Amino acid sequence: MNKRINHIIEILSFNFDNLVFFQDKKQNLLFLSKNIKTALFKITPYAVGLQKDKPFILFLTEPIIKKQIFQLIWNIEIPIIINDNGKDITIYNGLNYIQKINEFEKLYTKVFAFIFTRLLDSCSFL
Repeated sequence: MNKRINHIIEILSFNFDNLVFFQDKKQNLLFLSKNIKTALFKITPYAVGLQKDKPFILFLTEPIIKKQIFQLIWNIEIPIIINDNGKDITIYNGLNYIQKINEFEKLYTKVFAFIFTRLLDSCSFL
C-alpha cells in the first residue's frame, strides 16, 4: 500500500468504480484490448484509472526505467502518469513524449499545484 498515492487518489476524488488497483485485481482488466493489457502487465502500475473503459491515468510507485516504460505508455496513449518513487512525486503528460531526452513532459499546472499544495498541507507521512 502506498499512502502518498492513495492520498492523491483521494484528493483527486477519483471514482473508485473506475480505478483498478493493479496488483490486486489484474483480472478486472479483461475487457481491455490485448495491446493495452500486455503493456500494463509490463509496466505493473500501482493503480490504473479508467475513463470510458480506457486507461486515463497511471499511478506508479517505483523508480522507473524511463525510456522502456515511457515507450510502452506512449504506445497505449495514457494521458497522465503520476509516479511516486519513494522520494519524489512526479506528474507526466503521457501524450507529449520528448524524444530528445526520452521523457514525457512534466506537468506543472495550477490544477496540479493546487492538488499538491493540499496534499502537502494535509499529510503527516511525507
